[in-house]
Amino acid sequence: MSKLVKLAAREKIPITPRGAGTGFVGGAVALKGGIMIDLTAMNKIVNIDDRNYHVTAGAGTNILAIEEELNKRGLTLGFDPGSGPVVSIGGSISTDQISGDGWYSNLGSMRQRVLCLRVVLADGTVVSTGRPLDRPTSTFNLTHLFIAAEGALGIVTQATVKTFPIPEATETRILVFDDFRQAAKASMELGRLGLRLGIHHCVDVVKVAPKTSGSEVTSFGILILGFAGAKEVVVAQRERALSVCESNGGVDAGKQAVTDFWKSHHEAFRANLPNNQVYGMESVTLPLDQILSVYYEWRSIALKHGMIWHGGGFNLIPTQLWVMYAFDNNEAGLGVKNKATAEMLKFAAEAGATVSAVHGLGFLKRDYYSYEFDDQNLLALT
Repeated sequence: MSKLVKLAAREKIPITPRGAGTGFVGGAVALKGGIMIDLTAMNKIVNIDDRNYHVTAGAGTNILAIEEELNKRGLTLGFDPGSGPVVSIGGSISTDQISGDGWYSNLGSMRQRVLCLRVVLADGTVVSTGRPLDRPTSTFNLTHLFIAAEGALGIVTQATVKTFPIPEATETRILVFDDFRQAAKASMELGRLGLRLGIHHCVDVVKVAPKTSGSEVTSFGILILGFAGAKEVVVAQRERALSVCESNGGVDAGKQAVTDFWKSHHEAFRANLPNNQVYGMESVTLPLDQILSVYYEWRSIALKHGMIWHGGGFNLIPTQLWVMYAFDNNEAGLGVKNKATAEMLKFAAEAGATVSAVHGLGFLKRDYYSYEFDDQNLLALT
């Protein structure tokens, strides 16, 4: 790797590092040509330290493969994204991925888990960003320079990240509410109580998704709650959380709903939809008090442009809003989608949001970066 990067630097050949290539924002597309470096062969687990609770693995190692090996030792990565079957540890780090709809989202995004990295810099130099300790080095935090940088400052080739003991007890409940606002209200109350649950995911489930006015969208709200820890902690959290949900009109959906949720958690959603349509997705980090206003404005914008609304949801740790919609799979449909996306992200940014929360910027979102950072001096650094 180092020799290849040195050669490219000397000959001024562009380099694009590629992880699992999930492709949500086009980060694995070599727009300037040159060399694309596939990191998926760097897929070995180097070391599991079950006394100091960390694991070291090559950048291309699959998240679920790491989890399976850790589970054999009574440990967990504490990171359970829906994309787990395909996503690599290096890609998760390079985009600061979260796992909002899976277990242990209360532990934060990938940024909070990385202890140190091995990186190949633009001139081919290989560096380590520090020791595998849960406090940054004595100087400024070099590790964090490369998290969410999408390969711009160097190619992450190996990572050491935190692990955690598998909790003594876990339990999942799904609560159904008449509408999304009720579910959101219950969610906020749980957050205000300081209940940092293993899963805390609020969703607007669309039953009917017409292309016309927002008033015709029929949906209901759900809260997916996961309790993890010592048995006594799980019982206490569950009883308090269910009480809050019930006081806001929430009804327990039962065991089958939980089974169905976990069955579909790691399943990919369909790329091709009926009537030659495809999915679009937006995800931002934003202030808590702006979640509902941004969500419903996004819905209005999507419907105004004739797209089909498929709902969305949010998490509180970190605070992230996501939505899904469908548009025509042709040049005209893509033009409509791009116009709507610009409106949606501009509105969100004016409400204090980022322009991306989960998948990085890539080339699909880079044109919107100025919405988030309007200081030209700051933009010059990116």
